[in-house]
Amino acid sequence: MQHPAPYVIDRSTRRSRFPRRAMLAITIALLLGGSLLAATHRSPTKEGTVKSIRVRGGGCALPWTKSVTDGAGVTTTLDLCLPPEGNLTALSYPHTAAADQQLSFDAYCLSYQTPQRGPVTAAADFGGAAGTPASFGFGPATISEPGGPNTNPITVTRSTTDGKFQVSEYIKVNVVPRSIAVVVTIKNTSGVTQNFFYERAVAPRIGGDAGNDQYNVFDRDSVGAPTAAQVFDSSGSQSLVVSVASNTLTQDPQVLLDPRADWLTNASGGGDYPCDGAN
Repeated sequence: MQHPAPYVIDRSTRRSRFPRRAMLAITIALLLGGSLLAATHRSPTKEGTVKSIRVRGGGCALPWTKSVTDGAGVTTTLDLCLPPEGNLTALSYPHTAAADQQLSFDAYCLSYQTPQRGPVTAAADFGGAAGTPASFGFGPATISEPGGPNTNPITVTRSTTDGKFQVSEYIKVNVVPRSIAVVVTIKNTSGVTQNFFYERAVAPRIGGDAGNDQYNVFDRDSVGAPTAAQVFDSSGSQSLVVSVASNTLTQDPQVLLDPRADWLTNASGGGDYPCDGAN
């Protein structure tokens, strides 16, 4: 029996532990009013192991809030919190009440190696989540809103502490249509060839409670790999979709359902390939 999936991982490839990646687009879309698809490629699995995770430091380096009022006078608010490191540490919709918190965990990991020259190096940030290792391998980040508060885009740039890579995020938030796009660009700044692998994990918490969340994966690519996952609560009234898209030089992006413990163990340095999710 498959282990219940506490959160969604973007896995970059099946062919190689170290694909060379140029760009990855991760889109988080919040949908209300029923499930997104009538038919999927996998039956939903019951989830009951995700724990609520507090926002780092009790606040946001960059809060982003926008409200839209429709013709009937109904106001919908999307409230997002980003720490300086660019994780999505809080997402509330359609209101800012605690019961509308839709996300509990967002983390990313970069592992890299000079070909045939020793061990794999890793850098990871776990979003300050309770029960996770301390983040490591990345220096301070620069986060900004060039257009001013509550505008698009939000940009985040940070480098590994050894100066070998720069990771940039371009984040665009839309209330209509309801979506958050996180476009990640990875630049080799070492001056020599590097093999590298980037992975991102997202743990939904639909309607403020992960205990009744269920999962589907769908939108399989030409070789059968899933490229999106839908998470919905037991009532079916709210759902969240995580999907990935690739650029020209990105190899086989996938969305997989992996146990939290497996990914955290590897992302914190376990095994030969630190970012390689479940074994």
